[in-house]
Amino acid sequence: QLIKVEECLKKEPNEKKIFMLHALEKKFWILLSKCWKIENEKQFLQLEDILNLSIAKVEAGDDVVIRSLISLVSAAFDSQEIKAKLSVFSTKLIPKLAKCLELYPHQTRDIILCMEAYSMVASPEYLDRVWTANVDKQLEGNLVNKDVNIIVALTTGIDIRGNKWSKILTLIQKLLSSPEYFEKKGYKLINVLIPKVHESFLGSFLTILKSSNALSLSARGARINTLQQLWQRGIAMLTVDSFADKGIAFIKEFLPEIVLSLKESSQKARRNGKTFLLEITNKVSECGLLTPFIIMVTIIFELDFIWIGWVIFPTEI
Repeated sequence: QLIKVEECLKKEPNEKKIFMLHALEKKFWILLSKCWKIENEKQFLQLEDILNLSIAKVEAGDDVVIRSLISLVSAAFDSQEIKAKLSVFSTKLIPKLAKCLELYPHQTRDIILCMEAYSMVASPEYLDRVWTANVDKQLEGNLVNKDVNIIVALTTGIDIRGNKWSKILTLIQKLLSSPEYFEKKGYKLINVLIPKVHESFLGSFLTILKSSNALSLSARGARINTLQQLWQRGIAMLTVDSFADKGIAFIKEFLPEIVLSLKESSQKARRNGKTFLLEITNKVSECGLLTPFIIMVTIIFELDFIWIGWVIFPTEI
């Protein structure tokens, strides 16, 4: 019906009808995002019309349509036919979304979320080609906001194997050694990778974080968040015996900055730091090391000492 109304308005423009059409479109896409159901052949054929209609709306930066398309991806996992159609559609949509990052920077969050969603249904060949081209471009030249955002989004659906692993680690190091915006994107990229890689690869991220510090104040919260995810995925799952080795090493290295995050000016950063510290405290208590841990935290918090882990946790523990 929307397509028919648009065709009529092209023949006979009317300002009032155009306004009503735009209002109707908004309601249509909002409703569609809440009740995507494709249960028969007729609805499947209608999906083609809806997808074709959405491309023009995305090009115009329509935030309602972009958010609606995100919810459509969930329907892809109910049917291989729908997933195949969305896979083809993603090769048209992702380049349009990339262009939108330049034209509509105020909608970056929704655009990236949409790109992440469609990276999950895009063909591996297409995704590898686009991802690799963008990563190589960032490694060879200056970092570009749009391209870094594209890499972070597409990494959600990429299969990190072979030389892609070494490329992404090199890019992370480059991002973390860059100021503010790019540094935070480096931590975001690690966060995207943590659930995807095997546990044996988590050590590579810890090695990178050990050799770098948050260069900008605004990146400290992002760094603590990344450390917390690494803790939850790896260290927190260790047995009592294994924790005495890997867990204590983690605490020696990163506890000072975790404790000092409680003094951050950002309320969110303080809240996240407190939650993380409580998680560590519970694990340390479980392993019977609570007393020396409390002493260590107290010294750090009161004196702002940075490297004192060896005082409380000697090497023989």
